[in-house]
Amino acid sequence: MLRGDVSTRRVRRSTVAVVGAAVLAAAALGGWWGLSASAGVELGSVSSTGAGFTDECTYPDEGLWALFAADQDVAVVQTVRNDARWPITVTSLLPDVFRFGAVAADPRDDYGFRDPADGPPPEADTTAEVEIPPGREVAMWVVGPWGPMDADMRYGAAVSSRTGIEHAPLRVRSLGIARESNLQLGHMLWISDLDLGSDQFRAEVAELCGD
Repeated sequence: MLRGDVSTRRVRRSTVAVVGAAVLAAAALGGWWGLSASAGVELGSVSSTGAGFTDECTYPDEGLWALFAADQDVAVVQTVRNDARWPITVTSLLPDVFRFGAVAADPRDDYGFRDPADGPPPEADTTAEVEIPPGREVAMWVVGPWGPMDADMRYGAAVSSRTGIEHAPLRVRSLGIARESNLQLGHMLWISDLDLGSDQFRAEVAELCGD
């Protein structure tokens, strides 16, 4: 009986050790997942538009970033920032519209990029995926044209003769864990079906201004 009792205690201790190790592993995994989820890409400190009509209304609409006519080159830049204490990798899930510039060698150059008034950069100068060091910013280019299939309910809207986009669909990899995320641009970018010199386009501008 004594030997049986000792054997039983050993089995119980082994079971407790296994359960304890499993609990600790689950807690560590949960903590790692939570730490990874705390990191993400945020809007950076600089944005710029190209030739599109920008919000110069008498009473500006805070939701309007720019409106491009059908015969204008669409090129907009918004820097995006990594606020985490470790690098994160960001992948565009709509690479025909959202693409990234390279990480600058010098952090002081994080805010330098081609003037979007000169049109979109060559595709070879941008990439669909970039690793952003901690505390750094990179340029995210928004280029056109985009259509209703791109500007669905997750990313924007289609209204009468124009299509708008206001979210960048991204995949963020942090600490080895990837998740999908929609980065809200903060302002709506519109592409019109109308040409710049048309009376209808001027009417559309007036409509957006609420005139």
